Amino acid sequence: MKRQRPVFRFPLLASALLVLAVPVLPAGEVKMANGQVMRDVATDEELSTRLAQAKDPVHELKQLEEKQAAKPAAKPAKVASLFDTSDFLCFNGQATLVPKGAVLHVPKSMQDRLHFAEGSSIQTWADFLPLNRAWITTVEVSRVQAEGNALISAETLKSVAKSPQVVIATLQGGPISVLPPKVPVVPAPGANQAASSTSSTTPTIK
Repeated sequence: MKRQRPVFRFPLLASALLVLAVPVLPAGEVKMANGQVMRDVATDEELSTRLAQAKDPVHELKQLEEKQAAKPAAKPAKVASLFDTSDFLCFNGQATLVPKGAVLHVPKSMQDRLHFAEGSSIQTWADFLPLNRAWITTVEVSRVQAEGNALISAETLKSVAKSPQVVIATLQGGPISVLPPKVPVVPAPGANQAASSTSSTTPTIK
């Protein structure tokens, strides 16, 4: 009988292990002996696909600008000017501004002096008042009275109503708006006597 040679399967096993040890690379990539990965040059079709998928910042900015332009523009808040919140006092080519609500009384014969005359020079209150003392007088009020949190004495209001001059409310010498009383105040018994005792702190019309 002829003796059979033994079959060694080691080469096949070694080959299988080598195949398993080689990493699987993406298509178009080849790993060199030194470990570097070489990639094939992209085709025109691949480049076109990549460009289509990539974001275009210029295009996105243009789209954003178009969206912003399509939105209705917000109306700017109206800012009150000095003339909207003031009244003019004008006479003999000179004029000044006082806050609205500061003019407590105007005689009928002087209604036209609350309008600005074209060509008049605007002065500060401190410069205007001494030159027009003949037809302007002032009544000093407190901060709480100007805010409407306290009543001006009935005596002062009576004098204001009878004045032949334009009456301006002032606080420490400067014109100030006087708001209407927020809550009607009923004078307590003896309030008139207390008001007369403190009349030096709230002078009446000069």
